[in-house]
Amino acid sequence: MIRSLVRASVFALPSFFLPQFGSSHHAASIHYDMTDIAEVAGRVTSVQWANPHTVITVEGSEDGGIEAEWRIEAAAAAMILRTGVERDSVSVGDTVRAAGYRGRRNTNAIFMQNFLLADGREWRSSRAIEPRWTADLVGTSWTTAPPAESNAGPGIFKVWSLDESTLPETGPPRPLWNDSYPLTEFAREMQRTWGNGAENPYVNCANGMPAIMDTPIPMEFVRDGDDVVLRFEELDARRLIVMAETDGSPTPGPYGYSTGRWDGESLVVRTVAIDWPWFDQDGIPLTENTEILERFTPSLDGQFLDYIATVVDEAVFTEPVVLDRRFADLAGEEVQAYECQWDESTL
Repeated sequence: MIRSLVRASVFALPSFFLPQFGSSHHAASIHYDMTDIAEVAGRVTSVQWANPHTVITVEGSEDGGIEAEWRIEAAAAAMILRTGVERDSVSVGDTVRAAGYRGRRNTNAIFMQNFLLADGREWRSSRAIEPRWTADLVGTSWTTAPPAESNAGPGIFKVWSLDESTLPETGPPRPLWNDSYPLTEFAREMQRTWGNGAENPYVNCANGMPAIMDTPIPMEFVRDGDDVVLRFEELDARRLIVMAETDGSPTPGPYGYSTGRWDGESLVVRTVAIDWPWFDQDGIPLTENTEILERFTPSLDGQFLDYIATVVDEAVFTEPVVLDRRFADLAGEEVQAYECQWDESTL
């Protein structure tokens, strides 16, 4: 029986970005009008580096407009601070400019696309965004380092980060997702009726499988006795991978129930009992019968981790769906506290 796909319990769970690369997984179109670009100039009155969104408050106006308080929403601090933008790049009292999508309810809110810092450099939300004011740019390259300075040697038990080299030069970075899927009529109907509003699975700091594997910030494999734990910085989430046969029915959860085995250096994981209603945030559903088979394969030199996931859900897909991406071992990276915060009251 197909579970009810919209229920309050989903949103009681503690996600970027689309997911767009700076959102920590919820789409800007929920609260912002993607057809209306607003530009404001003024003085910074507050800066909150937070996850899943950084918020900068500016006292200013549009050209010829009335002075007002503007809420500038940017990507997760966990992402921004890894791209060359530093905490002191924006300070209270700075004179700045910001441009981006105007808020639907709060018309003095902007989802940032371009931000002109007080020192004259321009910060873009992603490299797909064209410069607006200057060619002196900051904040669109992920922190990388020579392989010799990586976290550890070969093997899977270490910190893995976004492999920026696999991202497209233009368009939204989607390291995991495919452009299209073989959907059943049921899934197409669910997608057609999906509102991309209150039903969005990432609105209240929530996530599940397989979307958590799209994370753009570090994760780490650690041993837990004979078992394996996959620690995510995003949402401070944890996936337990049981490495021994167990009896009884698996306990459902948003990340499912995972069992693993070793195939040479590759970790092969089977996940069932996924109590999470959405495959992605484009309205494709999941049912309680979803099964995901994953393979994590580190390169011989330990620089990269190849990931392949095969998703089977006969109610949703007419054939198995294969997702893949690659992680990288970057120098000095660690899984930090995420401490997700989200407040819709000012949107």
